[in-house]
Order: sequence, then structure tokens, then C-alpha cells
Amino acid sequence: MADLALPPRFRVERALGAGSRAAWLVFDHEAGEARVLRPLAPTARAGAQLLVGLRHPRLAAMLEVVVTPAGTFTVAEFAPGDAYADVVSRLDRAARLEVVLDVLRGLEPLHARGLAHGDVAPSNVVVDADGRARLVDPLVPGDAQAPLGTLQILAPERRLGAPPNPAADVFAVGALAYEAALGRPAFAGRTALDVVRALEAGPPRIDGEEPLAAFLA
Repeated sequence: MADLALPPRFRVERALGAGSRAAWLVFDHEAGEARVLRPLAPTARAGAQLLVGLRHPRLAAMLEVVVTPAGTFTVAEFAPGDAYADVVSRLDRAARLEVVLDVLRGLEPLHARGLAHGDVAPSNVVVDADGRARLVDPLVPGDAQAPLGTLQILAPERRLGAPPNPAADVFAVGALAYEAALGRPAFAGRTALDVVRALEAGPPRIDGEEPLAAFLA
């Protein structure tokens, strides 16, 4: 990363991801704050601009799109904390359900404009020291290089190739809520094929357990 030709305003601190979800934590000297840079296909700039400016305390906002000698990047707020996937086993049921509510709140500005997050997975939910959650890393509309999403929470139409949409986000939140309330994944399996079979089998059973019903009431 030392030879990444970024404008002087950015100082690279460390890598946050690789491959199709490559990202870097940078310090933005103009803003005086940490930011997250993610590479963007030049053809997806129009889609990224749809996300710029959407603000909510429970969503890490995309702030701008920058074109540099190293390529085109999105610049987003940095959400300090731990990925929900890494801390879920340490949270009690009430804390897990509060995370799900924060996820729903973070989706509000996206869905209000007919946009979708596209990958509402535990790895894209950051929980801070106070137990509050923020959604990060929405898929950019029209980005052909964007990953399909996380299999365990992928809505049926998305598995068939449909683009991200608000209804698919709600499907993913339902899977998160199921696991938060009952303590087990909605769709699980030892292999990807097992997970697909579980997804194709229809809604997971609740077996009359109360926590999920109480949450949805």
C-alpha cells in the first residue's frame, strides 16, 4: 500500500479487506478524521452518487467519490467497533435484538429512496463500545464488480440474479432477527450446498418459541 498513488489529503493506515471487498482505513487530513476508501469501477460512479449524502446515525455514510491516479474510490465514514459477526456470541438476547433494531434504523434512509444495502450480513454491522450498531459497506447500485452478497441471508430472488432491493434487505434482517432471538442461524449448513438447501426449504421453524414472537409483536 505504500505506493498507492492517493492525493496528499489521504494517509493510508491499514487494509480493512481484500479481493471483491477491498478497503483501506485512511486518515483524511482535510476532514481531520479517519475514513474508509473502497475501490469503485468507473462505470459505477453514477450509482455511487445515489448513496452520497444519505445520513443516519445507524449508517456509515458514503461521503464522496474521488478519482485518483490509483483509480476511483468511494470515501465513507469510519465506524469504530467490532463486526457483529465477531461479538454476537458474547451478547445476550436483548443486546442482539437491539442490534437488529439498529440495522432496521440504518436501512431507513436507503429504503426511503428506493435503494438497498444489498448485503445486510453480520460482517457488515459494526457494534461500538456502547452496544450500538451501524451498517457499513452498502453495495453500489449498478456495480457489476460487486459481490453477490452473503449466502446465509440471501433472498431467493437475489440467488437467481436479481439486483439488490429493499425487500431482499428485509429478508436478511429477518434472518438476523431469527438468530438474535433464538440463538441459532435461520439457514445453516456445513457446506454452501447445505445452506442453499436450507434456504430453498422455506422459512425456518420457530417451534412456538416466544422470543421471536415477542420481538415481532
